[in-house]
Amino acid sequence: MKLNRLLILIILTLTTFSCEEVLDVKPSDKVSPEQAYSTIENFSYAVDGLYQIIRDGAMTPSFLLYPDILSDNCIMNFAGNKSAQSLFTWTYKDTDGGVDGIWANGYKVILAANMILERIEDFTGGTEVQRERVKAEALAIRALMHFQLVRYFGKTYSAQSSSDLGVPYITSSTDTKKTRSTVQECYNLIIKDLTDAKTLLVSPGVDRGLNTYISADAIDALLARIYLTQKDYTNAITFSTNVISKSKYALSNTTTFKDMWTVDNAGKEMIFKLKCLEKEGPRVGSYYTGAVLSEYVPAFEFYQLFANNDVRKAAYFKRSYISVTKQWYNFVYKYSSRSGVADGFNLSDIVICRLAEQYLIRAEAYCKTSAFDLARGDLNALRANRYTGFVDPNEPDNDLENAIALERRLELAFEGDRWFELQRQDLDIIRNGTFGDAEDGTGTKNTVLQLPTTSHLRVFPIPFSEWKYNPACEKNHGY
Repeated sequence: MKLNRLLILIILTLTTFSCEEVLDVKPSDKVSPEQAYSTIENFSYAVDGLYQIIRDGAMTPSFLLYPDILSDNCIMNFAGNKSAQSLFTWTYKDTDGGVDGIWANGYKVILAANMILERIEDFTGGTEVQRERVKAEALAIRALMHFQLVRYFGKTYSAQSSSDLGVPYITSSTDTKKTRSTVQECYNLIIKDLTDAKTLLVSPGVDRGLNTYISADAIDALLARIYLTQKDYTNAITFSTNVISKSKYALSNTTTFKDMWTVDNAGKEMIFKLKCLEKEGPRVGSYYTGAVLSEYVPAFEFYQLFANNDVRKAAYFKRSYISVTKQWYNFVYKYSSRSGVADGFNLSDIVICRLAEQYLIRAEAYCKTSAFDLARGDLNALRANRYTGFVDPNEPDNDLENAIALERRLELAFEGDRWFELQRQDLDIIRNGTFGDAEDGTGTKNTVLQLPTTSHLRVFPIPFSEWKYNPACEKNHGY
């Protein structure tokens, strides 16, 4: 009940979409801030509430769904309801609900984290370990949300990042400075928040040691991802190695890989995930379910990239027949069920970081620094656990980067990576117009095929609900 009351306070305090409006709303009279943060237990409940807001709000599709339908991994099932069609067709505007939801829910989490951070600073109850845990997790979650926002609403990190506009980096629940920070400023502050959080988490007893909460290892994994985005390959190697070298983590193999998605806590590959409960959800598999008309299905040309001896093919995809359309089609099976619970249909956790990505990060960073043998070693470590009867193709050094990129696309499919990967690599999005949405590549074909890197649509619009109330939050070009 205490958790529910804290969530009511946070959610009702942060009900509107605009960052401007959010900051101006007064706390609900359901429970005062003084009551809400009167004990260390209440602080802990409030921190747990941050994870729940992320999991239950519009941030879930921003983590798992949107990056794949925005890019070239999916094709719309044209017989479906056409949910999120504006994202798939790149016709979104500043009034688009999906765009608005990412912004609004991201800042709801950030401002809730700031409330906690402001009040824990002068709080003397509980133990030092408990207080440091509250502060560390709130800092890290604030950083994670800003990282997600700046990748959607700011240009990708580049030599121009010191002048390119990012997003407002909000560090106070009453912050009146709502102009947009530059991309460089955002990344600097994200890294600072994560580094400060890790400093606290490495103290004895602070880290919960569970992959469903922020941990020092999760921060290392996020920092490795961030440094790769910045082309800081030395730090990308350092922080990915921090995780890879831990004996508590191991890649799932060709036998156990499928269990990672269907069996609770199977294997040792997950670093950080958001736990989805049977009675609370969300049912993340519903975005791709094969029980009814899937809204989005794997693009046929992408599906063909998975070799028959690739265990991911059976783990990620299944075929389904829909009598309404009299058509077989492939659907994303990855999140379709969890065993061991009464109702596991479409129930799966939301993956934020796992070990395979760390191998891919380090392999790419090694490749970029001409450490080709080390890059090949990391790439083969992953491939040996994904391909039955794997034989090293021993690509020449100048082909390694492409091999790593392909493996990344296959491995992280439908985990919210592809759009950001194409942004990071500064690649045009080119979809295939030859194949349709059916299992064999027939069916309705896609006609929206290319989005070049030069298009203003590669950066989301600042929502109308934000700039209407906050003119200081400058619009993105082209909207």
